[in-house]
Amino acid sequence: MVSFKLNLKKTMFRKCNDYFNVDKGNSVIAHTRVRLGLNPLNQQMYTLRIVPSPICHRCNTNEEKSPSHHFLRCHSHSVTKITLLQKLKLTMDLLSIYPSNMFLLTNLLIQGYPNLTFVQNVQLFHIIEEFTTNSVRF
Repeated sequence: MVSFKLNLKKTMFRKCNDYFNVDKGNSVIAHTRVRLGLNPLNQQMYTLRIVPSPICHRCNTNEEKSPSHHFLRCHSHSVTKITLLQKLKLTMDLLSIYPSNMFLLTNLLIQGYPNLTFVQNVQLFHIIEEFTTNSVRF
């Protein structure tokens, strides 16, 4: 019984990454909601039956409004998105890590990346949080 409880504790209560807890504020809360799948994007809202469609109504591309769409493909905030991509390229050269796989790049933006240093992950999160604030979506 003791080993069962220890295994359960290890799997259910994993220690979160320290760079998740560096800052506080609305942009950090929004970033956490995206990371936990509790975001106000249409894809998530549709799965909870809050909105009638998961499609992004801001950019008319007929794509689901997912985190990947929001961060990398939505045209409704293209200037903010270009700034995001330029800052990522300049600070960490992340786009050369996952240049074509949008899912992995989105996951990197949301979760951080274990091969980056603590400081680089914090910089990454600051860039994402600035983008979240400037895109006025959350």
